[in-house]
Amino acid sequence: RWGGAVLGRGVRVAGNDFDQAIITYIRMKYGLLIGANTAERIKIEIGGVGQKSGGKTMIVRGRDLESGLPRSVKVEEGEIMEAMVLKAQVIAKTVSEVLDQSPPELLNDVVAKGILLVGRGANLRGLATMLEHETRIPVQVIEEPGMAVIRGCGILVEDRKKLQLIKRVAGES
Repeated sequence: RWGGAVLGRGVRVAGNDFDQAIITYIRMKYGLLIGANTAERIKIEIGGVGQKSGGKTMIVRGRDLESGLPRSVKVEEGEIMEAMVLKAQVIAKTVSEVLDQSPPELLNDVVAKGILLVGRGANLRGLATMLEHETRIPVQVIEEPGMAVIRGCGILVEDRKKLQLIKRVAGES
């Protein structure tokens, strides 16, 4: 059943923000300049915001800020978690604020059914656990979370009544 939006809040934290946090951390700690592609690879291979998964390490290559020459450093997963956790806490805080402002009836449904994580960021290791700890509500990542928006758009294209409902909720006519 489609009942429309009750409460909404956007959070300006996305995958690129986690990448930038990694770039900044590596620059500050090691004096090494890395690019966005390297940061993305670090995030995927050893990044996360939860407990360490066994002390993963990675050799990172970049440009030494002092000499301007290429240099490699070995980074540990704990360091990368440290770089990323503040961004993840912004997400967790926003989720908690939305839950705090939700009507009791809606909150009862959320507590009973849990929270579903969607979007590519849902794959960030430890994010679901962090949100579950913060909210004390079960959190699960849907299958193929990066495809959720595309699937939702497909549903709206196929069912014009649902599309009209969304337009009304968004304040359009």
